[in-house]
Amino acid sequence: MTLATALAVTAATATSANGLSFAGPENLGATARANNAVSMTYDATGNGTAVWVAPLGNGSGQVVARRLVGGTWAPATAISGGVSPGTTVRTAMDAAGGVHVVWRDEINATDQKLYTAYYNGQWSGAQPFFAQYPNVSDFRVAAGPGGEGVVAFTTPHPTR
Repeated sequence: MTLATALAVTAATATSANGLSFAGPENLGATARANNAVSMTYDATGNGTAVWVAPLGNGSGQVVARRLVGGTWAPATAISGGVSPGTTVRTAMDAAGGVHVVWRDEINATDQKLYTAYYNGQWSGAQPFFAQYPNVSDFRVAAGPGGEGVVAFTTPHPTR
């Protein structure tokens, strides 16, 4: 089986409270690098944010976000510079509608770096989350009611 090098980013919005009915899928007019390169989050009022890694012509990519407000998708916004093809993104939305985005950029096979950006009416610039950690294998992001965020991630145990 051959994997696609770019995938269409498509969204289908639930039209019922129980999430069983969906409006027709809408192409967000973008491509993503791989299956792990797309994330979506919603707030209680139905506004959402889709985030993905869009390919650039030079073999790298960039983290891009598109907001769904009042049922209409806003234009895409780049929230990072160049990232590696293996970049993974995760999102969470706080109670005030702020969006926390965290991504792992794979510098090489044993060196990954976590970055973060925040949306609260406008996007912050990308910021390194911590100093480099070797072999960050998985991570998740969650948001609290006051705008705070938490990221949990795994790395090799230092004594095993």
